[in-house]
Amino acid sequence: MSEDLEDESAPGSLNPAPAPRASLKALAAIAVVASILAVAAAGIYLGRDSLWPPAVPAMPATMSEYNTTHLSIPASSVGANAAFFTYNSSGTQVRLFVVKDQNGTVHAAFDACPECFASGLGFHQQGDMMFDNRTNRSIPISAIGTDTFGCHPVGLSCRIEGGRVMIPKAAVLSGAYLFRTPAGIGAVENFNLTTIAIPLASLGGTPAWYEYNLSGARVRFIAALDGTGAVHTAFDECPMCYESHQGFRWEGNMLVENCCDMPFSVNAIAPGLTGCHPEYLPSHVEGDKVIVLKSDLLAKAFMFRPECGPGVVADHNLTTVAIPLSSVGANATWYDYTVSGAMVRFFIVTSPNGTVHAALDNCPKCYKKHAGFRQEGAAMVENCCNMPFPIDNITADGCNLTGCHPAFLPGTVENGLIIIRKSDLAAGISLFKTEVDTLGITPYNDTAVQLPLSSVNESARWFEYNLTGTVMRLFAVADANGTVHAALDNCPKCYKKHAGFRQEGAVMVENCCNMPFSIDNITASGCNRTGCHPAFLPTIMDGPRILILVADLEAGRYLFQ
Repeated sequence: MSEDLEDESAPGSLNPAPAPRASLKALAAIAVVASILAVAAAGIYLGRDSLWPPAVPAMPATMSEYNTTHLSIPASSVGANAAFFTYNSSGTQVRLFVVKDQNGTVHAAFDACPECFASGLGFHQQGDMMFDNRTNRSIPISAIGTDTFGCHPVGLSCRIEGGRVMIPKAAVLSGAYLFRTPAGIGAVENFNLTTIAIPLASLGGTPAWYEYNLSGARVRFIAALDGTGAVHTAFDECPMCYESHQGFRWEGNMLVENCCDMPFSVNAIAPGLTGCHPEYLPSHVEGDKVIVLKSDLLAKAFMFRPECGPGVVADHNLTTVAIPLSSVGANATWYDYTVSGAMVRFFIVTSPNGTVHAALDNCPKCYKKHAGFRQEGAAMVENCCNMPFPIDNITADGCNLTGCHPAFLPGTVENGLIIIRKSDLAAGISLFKTEVDTLGITPYNDTAVQLPLSSVNESARWFEYNLTGTVMRLFAVADANGTVHAALDNCPKCYKKHAGFRQEGAVMVENCCNMPFSIDNITASGCNRTGCHPAFLPTIMDGPRILILVADLEAGRYLFQ
């Protein structure tokens, strides 16, 4: 081991690692050939071979304590091949590895990614790179301990002392959450089309953890009884710091947030809380079962989606979005994209022949239940009614039916990207209406409605108002000078397509024809034209509120009928 190790800070492991995975290179070559053949046949290919992800390497040794403050391994056991180790932290097997980079510097790290550690898959080595076994994303060994975003091993400080690699025990214990599995995952059953159930008899004073797969997210929640026998349910995430994906543990008769070690009483689980706490999950008891709505689980599914995994949607140009073709495979991937103030959710999956299929993650027949789809083998299953739909049938013709089915989403493949029109995403807004702000606009008096001035800024905000049976959509936005502009969210020229508008910087873009319209021009005179434009809506500034006359809404009723 080189002398410069004395001053290095790096992540660690124990015994020599398993032999390098030469077979992965062969698999990669096969995958490339298969991809090329699929492109020739269908113009679309499966981004990963069916053997992905690779197996997690065996953990050959247990790291020992050097003293009360440090763990250590012989420096002579560290080389260019990563050596993997485990350390038992209160029953949790913490995995870590130590490896030397090309310059002879030693690096130590947890064998887990801070974003998708829940997969339990860890990392493997290929040459001078470490690869995430879940996403196949890589990081140079020399960069371990410096990267703080995306897929990467969590670095551990270490030093060389007396021929040993010394790793602070406190640092190792701080990462135990990356490997902690709640005390068993309880059974969840589909109770009916819209709900799931857990046995009431399975609950006690010690919380039980459960999981339910919804729209590509393994939603975790907790259930327990308080001293009176009342049931309390909560998501296993904190709404303040859910992006850490650390959840809660049970310690000293309290739920303890793994991110900040904040204790929380089961009795205190309730809606409307602030600060670090388990996010409240509504439930009720029916007979011998605890019932939870699938829609309530789906509403918080975003808290359990790993940011570093597939699911990246990028603006390709003014009219389209793009998804890397390499991120798509036989396992469905879910995506979110905000358009016209609504979070539109969709998924992409390849069939066995490599053809790519995309669909909105809601059924046009029962979308109001907001249940979405899950994958079971070669079928997508509607979470509301458990109706399976073959992935091969997710086409324009295959989805042209009256029964339960995913809403087909057109797309093309260009230069390694899947291209989807923003207008096609916008056309599906109605399937995800719960994401639209329907609470910010309220009656003011018999002749006007109001919305809070404080809610309007340079990012357009959409509102809905039920005008005697007709749901009116409108948006309000401030220009660079702070002037508020409001308009009905439809174009008077092509309103029958119900496409609405989206914001692109300082312009509002018509989702039907992608015609941009300057926010500054959303005025009575600016919208007095024959081409595509937002339907101007006069406003009255009244102190802390913006007033809109009911008569002006009535004049635009036809745009939404």
